[in-house]
Amino acid sequence: MGIFGPSHAEVKTEDVMIEGQENLMWCCVPVIIDNDTNELFEMSKPDDNPEQKPVFVVTQSTANLVQQDFERYRPSLERMVEDWREAKEPREDRL
Repeated sequence: MGIFGPSHAEVKTEDVMIEGQENLMWCCVPVIIDNDTNELFEMSKPDDNPEQKPVFVVTQSTANLVQQDFERYRPSLERMVEDWREAKEPREDRL
């Protein structure tokens, strides 16, 4: 029964961290915490909606890791945002 104690404590800690990161932004892009994400960093897929904006989708552990050493990850995140915007531009031109 003692095995379940730490996991419940961890879940509670994660809930608190998620609440504290509701407005988390990286490189001016919102971050959504989704622990079902399979990739280290995922971004929303560009679609035909001209109002669509980029969004990072990451697990709680990835968010924690990046927050601890943001400057280390910034160049990769900025490149991901730039790639997303480049992929989105042709779609907006077609409208």
